[in-house]
Amino acid sequence: MKTGPNIQNNGLVFAYDTGEFSSNNPNKTKFSPAGKGGRRFFKGKSSINYAAFKNAVPQSSYSSYAATTSGTWVDKHPGSIRVYNAQGTDISYSSNSGVGDWTNTYHAYWTYDNILKKPVIQMNAFDSNWKAKSFGVGMSAWNAYGVSAGDKYVISWLQWTSHIDLRADVGLYTRNTAGSNGFHDGRQSPRNIRTNRWERKHAVYTVSSNRDLTHSQGSIYMYGHTTSNGSGKVLKIANVQIEIDTDYPSEYLDSISTAATNTRSSTQSLIDLKKTTTLNTDTISFDSSGFPTFDGTDDYLTIAGSTDITSDAKTIEIAFKMNGSYSNFSPLAVYANGSSSTNRIWLGLQNNKFRMHGWGTDDPDGTTTISADEWYICTFSYNKSTQAMKMYTNGVLESSTTNSQGGVTASSSLNWYLGTVPGGWQSVTYSNVNVPIFKIYNRILSDSEVKQNFNAYRKRYGI
Repeated sequence: MKTGPNIQNNGLVFAYDTGEFSSNNPNKTKFSPAGKGGRRFFKGKSSINYAAFKNAVPQSSYSSYAATTSGTWVDKHPGSIRVYNAQGTDISYSSNSGVGDWTNTYHAYWTYDNILKKPVIQMNAFDSNWKAKSFGVGMSAWNAYGVSAGDKYVISWLQWTSHIDLRADVGLYTRNTAGSNGFHDGRQSPRNIRTNRWERKHAVYTVSSNRDLTHSQGSIYMYGHTTSNGSGKVLKIANVQIEIDTDYPSEYLDSISTAATNTRSSTQSLIDLKKTTTLNTDTISFDSSGFPTFDGTDDYLTIAGSTDITSDAKTIEIAFKMNGSYSNFSPLAVYANGSSSTNRIWLGLQNNKFRMHGWGTDDPDGTTTISADEWYICTFSYNKSTQAMKMYTNGVLESSTTNSQGGVTASSSLNWYLGTVPGGWQSVTYSNVNVPIFKIYNRILSDSEVKQNFNAYRKRYGI
């Protein structure tokens, strides 16, 4: 399995790649957790999509659908199809019969999209008459989820538009403490960057102080006429999602089971590409873009030892960015048995250089000064049988040492710990750092192979 262009895979026994890019890379948005098809081995933090059951799933075949044969409804909704959710429920009906002469009015309706290969909602915004799609989320009272006034939630969706000024006008229709229904948390309408292209959009909402959080009523409304309308203007919507207790969207959680909601657990978020090691993201934080990060307070990631990743010849590759000023002896990755300091490999930053500490005074270190808020790719290799150790920064060999003081024998009882040194060391326990890529090889990469890997990543991080 490839991890990217021109990247060494021979001997690769563990790897994750969150898909994070530098902030000035044009691919940053495309490959974000909520983007379309951009993640490598990161699906977004653990989450629940409470609107999953309101989305249609692909079928082997489709039949036409008409909400009514009266008036001009059929003519005004070409390509209308009958659709079902993952639970097998017919969710075809989306017209609003309470709007005036509704049989002669444009409504939201389901059509098949050749790009997404699934049913999507279409709204022909040819006039200013009311048209919208509602997604009743079927949630319990929000206080049952621990939600309070001032908390955040996110509605996200895929959006296609024929005209740049036409976009969905989106809000959550709920009840307030006075018993009135309305969009008490407001409505938002993010634009597409380009026309005639599916783009993932989202809006962050703050729970209003006048919301009745003991009430379970709630429906997402997506209006297709309020932002713009006119001849030939078409808006399409797909993959609608609502997530609570967050201020950024995660990747779309489709409805794929008999449950009305769909859940991504903390062990389904960050995936080992070899699928031999389970990672639990409960112990790390997530930044404002939804990427995993280590906050320097209590965050860490454990890669459990196993025979699959155990070898006395190993190469470790780490892509990282220190977030702000950092302490001397800041850990990046530590190979250890819990808090024991007598049998471990410590990889981190000492005197602002990439450094290894293990078992004596022959420990190698790099020569490049590591600046805060800059991206680096550092590599370490260790051969227990020959005692050879090498340190690289950004593909350049900076130290080559032969140890004469023992060393660490690989064992499945030893884990890798990212962002921390168990038990602390030199008065430092955690690092404030982003580590979007971490890889383990069961062999020693050559200098040219290390350089090859770096060259494959450097443009992504602006190095």
